[in-house]
Amino acid sequence: MAGKASAARIAGGIGILTGVGLAPPLFARVFALGTLLSPEILGLWVFCYLLMVVSVWLVWRPSRVDRRVVAVFLGMLLLVGLELGVRLFVNVFRPEARDGLAWMADRTRPEFMQLTGHPFLQYVGNPRASNNFGFSGDRDFSYEKEPGTVRVVCLGGSTTESYWPFMMEVFLNSTDASRTRRFEVLNLGKQGYTSLHILINFVINGIEFSPDYVVIHSGWNDGTARDRSWTVKRDYSDLFKVLEIPPIPDKWALRTSVIYRLVQKASGTQPAWADSRNALEKDPYEAPPTPYQNEEELLPFQHNIEKIVDFAEQRSVHVVLTTLPHSTDPQMSNFEDARHIDQCNAVMRRLHRAREATASLVDLDKILTGQNVYYADVAHTTTEGDRMKAVHIGTAIIKDIESRQAEQ
Repeated sequence: MAGKASAARIAGGIGILTGVGLAPPLFARVFALGTLLSPEILGLWVFCYLLMVVSVWLVWRPSRVDRRVVAVFLGMLLLVGLELGVRLFVNVFRPEARDGLAWMADRTRPEFMQLTGHPFLQYVGNPRASNNFGFSGDRDFSYEKEPGTVRVVCLGGSTTESYWPFMMEVFLNSTDASRTRRFEVLNLGKQGYTSLHILINFVINGIEFSPDYVVIHSGWNDGTARDRSWTVKRDYSDLFKVLEIPPIPDKWALRTSVIYRLVQKASGTQPAWADSRNALEKDPYEAPPTPYQNEEELLPFQHNIEKIVDFAEQRSVHVVLTTLPHSTDPQMSNFEDARHIDQCNAVMRRLHRAREATASLVDLDKILTGQNVYYADVAHTTTEGDRMKAVHIGTAIIKDIESRQAEQ
């Protein structure tokens, strides 16, 4: 009986200490990997309260508690203690890993997910990490346009969403010799956007900002659509669906346990629910054995870009077509897409030859393809690669402005 009572008291004492550690004020300072959200604080208080009640009961009435209950309680405390120990180790000895581990939990929450649904564009960026229109950057967009402003709208997918539009604004404002103009560059690029997305984006968003120039830097993402033998509609409606967040079977384990996150990270596999394509596409994508053989599959891409050029011409907006540069290193991820990118670039060049009066061409493919130091994968550029894009596209815009002035 004495041994039983001692074990219960020891378990109760450990439980009280653990409860103190789980109290939100202390947990937030010592064990949390990021800022605690309101539901997490509430959950910790509830668990802490229940743990303290049970622990005090074990200390106060140890003889009334069955040994098996004590054993189960100690097992639970061991798991909780191990979790707290790992959290403390990360915070003290591996602080560089905190953000990544915190993100693994945050991305299971709708308010932290990268994308949010849009009634016409399918999706835009999450308002928590985007501007007032759902695009990248801290600066909100405004329809108002100050006198003397040259406004440039940039359209595309993730290769546009990157840093080069911001760099181009800085370049334009620091390079323009007149000093009488102010350049404003609006980055309307979003990861995964196809030529259809950017067409809709230009019609419902881009043109409303009264741009003087629209830069089109697109093509890569149309590769997913063109390889669907069952895709027959030019609007891709048999490919895409309304944004639908897939179920996350292990979301509670991810949200509560750093140990679980470390195990999942060590496995090196990305869960299916984390792939945005499962939220956006009707059927899982399986690339054919020999993709990109039929260039007629790019007719929807060509038509969508042509429609943007037509609409811009009607509104007296000058179009800057660009080709997509890419790495020639076969070891780069997604290198198999280089063939598709080359074919899209050929479409852009043909469009320019047919529309030289209303559109310019910045052939980034001829300038940057093969300079592999500028690439993070087959087509996403590094910071220095972004700078090169900004300089070449910005230079073309300045030359066009100067040419128009000379003709007046």
